[in-house]
Amino acid sequence: MLRSLVGSEMCIRDRYKGDDCNLEKLLFFYPEDCDDNQKKDRVGCCEALVNFTKVFSPDKPCSAVHLEKQRHAYLECAPGVWCVLEVNNPVDAGAEGEAMYQEEELDDLWLQSLLKQSYDFFRLFHGNLSQCWERMGEDGLRSALANFMPRCIGILADQISQYNVLNSLDGITYLPVDKQVFLSIQYVVNIIESSFEEVKPCAFIYDDQLVWSGFEQDMIRNLYHMCLHGGPSIDSSRHKSAQKGVDAASSLRTWSGCQEHPTMYDDDGNECILFLCGIGQVLAMFQLPRAQATDALLLSLNEYVMTEVGNLAKIMAKNYGPAAGSDEPWKYIYFNQMNLALKTSLAQKAGAVTPAVMRTLNEMLAHFERNQLDNAEICVRQQKDGWIVGRKSNERLLFALLESKSSTLAEISEDLDQLLFKCFNNIFI
Repeated sequence: MLRSLVGSEMCIRDRYKGDDCNLEKLLFFYPEDCDDNQKKDRVGCCEALVNFTKVFSPDKPCSAVHLEKQRHAYLECAPGVWCVLEVNNPVDAGAEGEAMYQEEELDDLWLQSLLKQSYDFFRLFHGNLSQCWERMGEDGLRSALANFMPRCIGILADQISQYNVLNSLDGITYLPVDKQVFLSIQYVVNIIESSFEEVKPCAFIYDDQLVWSGFEQDMIRNLYHMCLHGGPSIDSSRHKSAQKGVDAASSLRTWSGCQEHPTMYDDDGNECILFLCGIGQVLAMFQLPRAQATDALLLSLNEYVMTEVGNLAKIMAKNYGPAAGSDEPWKYIYFNQMNLALKTSLAQKAGAVTPAVMRTLNEMLAHFERNQLDNAEICVRQQKDGWIVGRKSNERLLFALLESKSSTLAEISEDLDQLLFKCFNNIFI
């Protein structure tokens, strides 16, 4: 039902360019094959909604709009510049064959997070819109958006069609390592940073799992997801690839449009070089200031890093094989909001989770995010899928799917305690 949502409309527009609703306000619009009158209508409608809602909330701009056939998400990227995502609501056939729009199927917070993630991806490799405008001019900004955003929209369409709570959490899968391997990684980090003063933050990913990161949290989250979402042709073969580190480096280069080491922008807008080294299952990422990244430095760093990361790849391959789907009897999702750590058994059991269960999980997550309580618990009994328990303890979230349909709350509590003992014995939840 949700797979029909690929016809989403996204427009980025500049509200400072005149008062008339015309095409000059549009910096980017999708789909591209819409005629000019449709584009003008969409810009005018969005602008009218933003201005109208300002009357009631001058200090807090509009972030979401509900319509019968659509749901809108709004993001003010810069003063006067808005990014708008319009998604068609799912449709069911009524008793007499008429269209019944499911207006409450999608969640505002989830759509806003997807919209913000797309803009964050763009900002990572192009800087914010103001920087991009100053550096490239208006035509250059339009071209950059036209080249970059369709890939984001493709990922948006996939995530909207799946409506997966794992996408809503937007977490990172970490690889737990033993002391010896951790010290080996720390040695490589220290020796590279001491040998090359220009190198500051760095990160290591093994088999699509984060092992070490010195980047800011939001930046490593964006880089991590870009590594995993390089495009349909890359994503379809990632799970069986024996060189995910090389594939991840290729994904980042594809996102940036660069063949070697991408240009990126830090949180302060400084232009940097993202030095990539992919060997086997290992991807090493290093950030250098653009002004200091000379060809001689990059060549020297490449020779040094290839040796050290190559040795690290051998150590990792010896101690850790490719991630295999463990046949756990439990269905759960654990998310730590402090470090974005995500642990789940649903990745291998996605086919066993029905759309109704996924919708309930997203509703629970939205409830926890809207009601900022330190501790909370929600128990939902599904008609066909047993019990779903959501628990929040400070910054930790746990969702458990318990398949016993006839159990009472007391029995469910016992099953949950057993899951916690087996899977989270050293974590307070």
